[in-house]
Amino acid sequence: MNAFQFKSNIECFNKQFVSHASPQNGWSENTIKNLPRFKKKDSIWNHRDILHVNERAVVVVGASPCLVKDIEELKKLDPKRFCIIAVNSALKVLLKNKIKPDFVIAMDGNPRSIVGDLDCDNEDLTLLCSNNVCPDIFDVWKGKTIWIPYYSVHKELRRKIRNRLGKSIPFGGNTFSSVMSIAYMVFGAKIFVLVGSELCYDEQYYAHKKSKWEEADATHLPVIDVKGRNRYTNLPLFQYKMWIERMMTELNEECYFYDTSFGLLGTDCEAVRVMSLKETAAEIENAFNVSEQGKNDWRIREKLRYDAAYASNGYRPENAKKIYGALLKLILKGKFKRVLDVGCGVGQGVAMMRNKGIDAYGIDISEKIDRYWKEGNIDKFCQVACADKIPFPDNHFDLIVCTEVMEHVPENAVRDVLKEIQRVGTHFFLTIALSRALHKMPYDGSEPHICVKSPAWWKDVFSEIGFSATIRLSSSQSSLVIYAVKEEKNDEGVLSGRDLFLQPNEIVQPHGAVIKIQGGNRPSRPRNDSLS
Repeated sequence: MNAFQFKSNIECFNKQFVSHASPQNGWSENTIKNLPRFKKKDSIWNHRDILHVNERAVVVVGASPCLVKDIEELKKLDPKRFCIIAVNSALKVLLKNKIKPDFVIAMDGNPRSIVGDLDCDNEDLTLLCSNNVCPDIFDVWKGKTIWIPYYSVHKELRRKIRNRLGKSIPFGGNTFSSVMSIAYMVFGAKIFVLVGSELCYDEQYYAHKKSKWEEADATHLPVIDVKGRNRYTNLPLFQYKMWIERMMTELNEECYFYDTSFGLLGTDCEAVRVMSLKETAAEIENAFNVSEQGKNDWRIREKLRYDAAYASNGYRPENAKKIYGALLKLILKGKFKRVLDVGCGVGQGVAMMRNKGIDAYGIDISEKIDRYWKEGNIDKFCQVACADKIPFPDNHFDLIVCTEVMEHVPENAVRDVLKEIQRVGTHFFLTIALSRALHKMPYDGSEPHICVKSPAWWKDVFSEIGFSATIRLSSSQSSLVIYAVKEEKNDEGVLSGRDLFLQPNEIVQPHGAVIKIQGGNRPSRPRNDSLS
């Protein structure tokens, strides 16, 4: 396409946009007409729990031609696991095939493109619609209505909308991106499945009617879809693709996205998984089932959390590199031959030790982390394992390193993990955070540090397990630094008092008191938060 053709396409798009997409004046006029219908109880903000999204995936159904191929699979979706939201143009196709969506969404202010879609038997359906939707639809819509406050109207109207419907929601683009934005922002949805969303075509776009973009001056642009097929799109559809893919990229750390249409989505975005609806439904069902099991098994629950975190590309703790920069001097000084990193993460510590000639290994609970091990060429030395079942024999390692891990272990499993660490090693170096994390987990926004305890609590636990340990507070007072052995003995100055105050960037001068714990059980005594 040369510059002249591109300019002509833009001019054509602008003409079509003004003609079909309801500019702000039209939206404001529609809002004024809809004002008498606004009731606070019908605002979407008063229905935040309506989707039960913690237990369901949101299926957004559009009306591109590929919708037909997914009809039978849509019928099979378990309503307990999947919430179907149909855009207005897909409603009649679904009803014709005896599929009743949980919700229908209508955003368009143009009566030409929306009234006919909603003119059907709809008394037991719920419509989600923006304040600027075409008021003519209420001549045909008899079901329940939930209002979505939209900001893109004249300034004087925004206060009235806010008073009646609550704060505005910044959504826009096409209906698909609007559904995703609303479901995420209002309902907290985390899993999205897109059906009937090709955004490209062979002859015409819709599954059941001619597209409004098929007029004489419409411009059809050649594109290649995710299957490598030569197809066509137009400027509005391609704009929708960019909007949706950008949203997916922005929310990739928190959400899962699936597209079953095999169209343009995914050609420029790694955040979306392109799969058939049958495969998608099976994968999501399995994830929900495993999640149910995780409610009673902390290993499954934590594995799920960290699989999701590492799969999102948004979770790569960098402290290991800084800590090992200082710790390596101590490891070399102590002449430790074989070292295990428990909770090794992406394996930075393992790689750094092996580069120094140390026979180092690592374990971590997440299966999604192995790609980082392969990138670091350490996959032969790292394996997936839970810290309470370490796959090595007794006393196999000279040193066990466990940095910033124990605060991620549930309280009821802490003793089992420490006993297992004690079983496979002879010397032990740990750092344990004493406060909540600075950042939440990607994907579900949960707290990474689920066992935040006082120094005295940790001191008692190490004594109970039978470690002989030296425990110090870091200079920042935010974590404990622990050096332990199985029994009281002289370690020939392997770790000095100064060495124990390890920090992310360097070993610093200590500020806290030292606790010496003798191995074995002790009589119980009143607990306090003091280090003395």
